[in-house]
Amino acid sequence: MKVILPVALALAVGLVAPGTASASAAPPAPPRAAATVPDSTSAAADSAARPPRWALVLSGGIARGFAHGGVIQALEEERVRPDLVVGASMGGLVGALYAAGYSPDSMRATFRRIPWDLIFSVPGGYQWRSVWPRPWLELVAGGGSGLRVPASLVGNTVINEVLTELFLNADARAQGSFDRLPIPFRTIGTDVRTGRWYMLDHGSLARACRITAGLPLLFPPVAEGEALLVDGGMSSNLPIGPARAAGAERVLAVDVALPFPKLDESSSGITVFLQLWDILNKRGQNDTISTAAGDTLIWLRIPNAGASDFTGGAKIMEEGYAEGAAAVRSWARRSGLPRAMAPLGLPAPLMPPLARAVEWHGRAGVHRGAIAQAVLGRLPRGRFHPLDLTPSLRRLARSGLFESAWPTLSDRGDSTVLSFEVRERPAFSLGPALYLDNDVGAGAHLGATLRPLEGPLPSLAKIGWGVTPLGWNLHGSLEPYALEYGNPGWFVRGPRRASGGIGCRRRRVRNRRGSSRRAPATATSRGPIRGGAGRCWRSGPRRWEGPSERWMRSGRWAMAATPA
Repeated sequence: MKVILPVALALAVGLVAPGTASASAAPPAPPRAAATVPDSTSAAADSAARPPRWALVLSGGIARGFAHGGVIQALEEERVRPDLVVGASMGGLVGALYAAGYSPDSMRATFRRIPWDLIFSVPGGYQWRSVWPRPWLELVAGGGSGLRVPASLVGNTVINEVLTELFLNADARAQGSFDRLPIPFRTIGTDVRTGRWYMLDHGSLARACRITAGLPLLFPPVAEGEALLVDGGMSSNLPIGPARAAGAERVLAVDVALPFPKLDESSSGITVFLQLWDILNKRGQNDTISTAAGDTLIWLRIPNAGASDFTGGAKIMEEGYAEGAAAVRSWARRSGLPRAMAPLGLPAPLMPPLARAVEWHGRAGVHRGAIAQAVLGRLPRGRFHPLDLTPSLRRLARSGLFESAWPTLSDRGDSTVLSFEVRERPAFSLGPALYLDNDVGAGAHLGATLRPLEGPLPSLAKIGWGVTPLGWNLHGSLEPYALEYGNPGWFVRGPRRASGGIGCRRRRVRNRRGSSRRAPATATSRGPIRGGAGRCWRSGPRRWEGPSERWMRSGRWAMAATPA
């Protein structure tokens, strides 16, 4: 059952967008270590001769953040490249693409290919599977026991897979340090325990983008050390303070804020509350433009760009270019900065052969390493490019073994170590849910899921009991791993028993002569056992296929046998 969440997305837009006018609640910049300068005169001369280190700072703004790509296009046309890129929320994602070597044309193509509809939706199963709604409350055991409410409205699977593929080459080149990217990069998350921003400058670039663009309520928070991080725009939506802390002496800041609404006595209570919340959230902010340091702020109004128009990313980028290009050209010609001669790009690195063992790391240990190794399947032999791992990484991401699994390729000279930072799902969960279906109407469901921590496949067993106005059913399934996201694999399903009569009414039957009579509703009882296999395939050879094209063209087949 696929459920799009426009209401939840609109709620997130309402909470974040009013705060995009400037950053808020940022901690003071950490003190810099004092350097020993033997000769103040020579130090001043060196400072005057060296061009000031400048940073491109990109604000959040949800889908309006695609407009940052237009500013980047104008900068590349002027061949003025920043010493540092700093972004928050959607500005962090667009800034990471730029820092990783994506050209404006490749950004535009990427915005078109990302499957935003799948990212913001609840996944559904195959046609041969029963409705299995997401529980509202779960009793879990193994990997943290107790009652819990789902941490988010949608899961990590699709967005994590997309980000991993987008930044696989960049992460292989960076080797854990964002300073090794074609353009040094910084982004931030918001620590929900303190409300302050948290600098992200190392580790997985894909994971950092997942943190800074992780809208609360929609996506679960991510643990980083002792911090628990959500969307970076919640603490510093225009991250000038983090840019200063990273060493920037002057900034070119691009803000895609929605303008403040005009309030009067007829304004809605929600609008008044959101503006008051935004003002309170900005108290104590230190993200301000410094004219003395040569800072410049470009505010893109882009009136036709909606904050929730994710499918129109390429169009919003064009609008950002049309509005901001003139200001960028004027600033670039006044700045006197050196011009970049090399074209922007990130060639795929050629890695040494993979080590035999795959490493698995988790905060509470990893129990499913053997199962995950089997899911990865055959890995490349000999020297390889990072994207050669894509089929294996897709299978692992869609297997449902982990809440998240972030890959790292560590170059050890004569070999490459593939390791994963994972968060395991609980071994057992039991939860109720209410749902609404187009065919049967409202229904209630109680489902139990077992994911063995150790042992060979299968690694997923489900049993559920559902009640609808048409009857009730008891169903179960056994799979090698989760198949609902498109992974190939076998399944066994059953038994299932359904009966009519709950809430059913008598129906009128018409005979051949045209007269009619009242007849009782019929009831059925079945106990089928079904087995088969599912497979996804692609048509036509491609060097690299975008996630949305892959999902939209995927096909599935299944065989089923039902005894009479």
